[in-house]
Order: sequence, then structure tokens, then C-alpha cells
Amino acid sequence: MKRQWDEDELAEQWMLALDELALLANKAGPTRLGFAVLLKVFERDGRFPRSRQEVASAVVVHLAKQVGVPAEQYLQYDWRGRTIKYHRAQIRGFCGFREATVQDGEALVVWLLEHQVPHEQRLEQLREVAYGWCRGNRLEPPTPDRLERLIRSALRTYDERLCRAVLQRLGPEGQARLDGLIAASPEDGSEAVEDGRSLLAVLKADPGVHQLHQAWRAAMRASLAVSAKHAPSRPAKCSSVKCRYQPGHRCLPRSRPW
Repeated sequence: MKRQWDEDELAEQWMLALDELALLANKAGPTRLGFAVLLKVFERDGRFPRSRQEVASAVVVHLAKQVGVPAEQYLQYDWRGRTIKYHRAQIRGFCGFREATVQDGEALVVWLLEHQVPHEQRLEQLREVAYGWCRGNRLEPPTPDRLERLIRSALRTYDERLCRAVLQRLGPEGQARLDGLIAASPEDGSEAVEDGRSLLAVLKADPGVHQLHQAWRAAMRASLAVSAKHAPSRPAKCSSVKCRYQPGHRCLPRSRPW
């Protein structure tokens, strides 16, 4: 959640409706304000905040004014006891959501494999689309740790399927040639061995054109720096009315090293 909100944004996204205020009828003090914060965050993001610090202070103050509770009492709301668990269940029922099950997690992995992972492998982007999938299916997302495990499971499964498909297309002969690249001795089928290393290790150790070019540029910069350090300093510009270009006047010493 972003930390800065202007008045228009607060009025548009963080106003409590009449039916939402009705849920607060039997609540008071920190419980009333904490419930209001949970409710509006869940309605907006499709998931509950993980800690009280995740909610911007401007949002807390705005909601506190609506429910008639001092904003300072928000810090007294219990984030670990049975009360917050009951509040979360009440909010899920009000919004028409339910907790994600093991089967929902498996369905999420399948969806990621079919629609997202073939085009996107960055964890943060996959996390956002996974949250969107949960919200679209009216599910409270799994915990962040479990969600990351599900995403990594989809990535790992995709890599395994891709490798199997590539191996099948290579055929037995192509697979044997690949095995020869990583073999460390001729007995293992290596095509070439140098100093006990596999051919693949030798190829990876080769600096290549790009690295050689970088090394050449670094050497040139070092050479120029050394030359500049030992070069004689140029005399200061003559302040005389005459200059060395006029006949009969010499503004620089006779013996010059350059």
C-alpha cells in the first residue's frame, strides 16, 4: 500500500458505506477502528494487511474520523488473538469470499503454468497476478510464504517440462553429445578434456570477445592514467603584454621538455 494519499483519493476509496457501518454497530474503541481498517483494506486489495504498519497513517486517520474513534487507539488493536480471526471471518462472509484450500492452491499452480509462466518468470510479477486470480475467484489468498511456494512450484514444473521437451527433440544422439560436454574424462565419453576439466568447463573459462574487449579498454585507461601522472606540467600562460608569437619576446623558458 502506498504511504501518501490526498483528500480526493481518501474520499473515493476509503469511505464507509451504510451497510459497512452497520457491521460496526456492536463494536467500540480499538476493536471498532481495527475492524474498519481490515474491512476497507480487504475490499480494496482482496487480502488483509499483514501488520498494522502496512496501512498508511492517512488512511487510519480518515477511517477513525468516520467511526468516531481516536486514531491513536488503532495501535491498541490486537493482531494476534481470537478477535482478529473472528473479524476476518466476518469480513470474508460480508464480501462473499472464502479461505483458499489445498485444492485452490493446486488450481492456481495449473493456471500459472498454462497462462502466465510461459511468458513471465519474475517472482514479483507472478505474485501480483496470483493475487488477482484469487480475487477473481473470491478467495482470500494463502499466506505470503505459501503463495511463494506455489509460484516456485509452478516455475519448477515449467522448467522440468521444458527440459523434457528439449531432450525429446534432441534424440539419443543429441543427448549423448551433451553428455560428452559435461564429462570430466575420456572414459565418460568426453569429446575433449583439458587439465582434468570437462569441455563445457573449458568453454566457460574462455573470456570471449566481449570480456577481452572490456579488458583491453581497462588496460588502455590504466596506461593513459600512468602517462598523465608522469607527464611534465605545462607552464602557466604568460601574463606579459607581449607573447611568444611576437618577434623578440620569449615568454617560456628556453629548455622545455615538450
